[in-house]
Amino acid sequence: MVGAIAKARNDLLSVVQAISYTQLSARIELVPLQIVEADMTGAVATALANRLDLMNRRAIVVDARRKLEVAADALEANLDLVAEGELRTPPLV
Repeated sequence: MVGAIAKARNDLLSVVQAISYTQLSARIELVPLQIVEADMTGAVATALANRLDLMNRRAIVVDARRKLEVAADALEANLDLVAEGELRTPPLV
């Protein structure tokens, strides 16, 4: 009994998925597409400017450069000069 119910459930799920796929395909075909004309150079420049993976890699390089600058700044030497004296020093003689 339980096996028959599980099989019926799986069959129904397959039918619903097939209907959903068909409905999605029909909706996609109804979307009007506009023809865009672009020269190869402009299209490649636009594609390179909007590539998320390339932007992420550039950000990683910039972050690494910043970390290097911070580390180099931490290596700089410090020199502190301190001078002490008194205005009312007694004479030496």
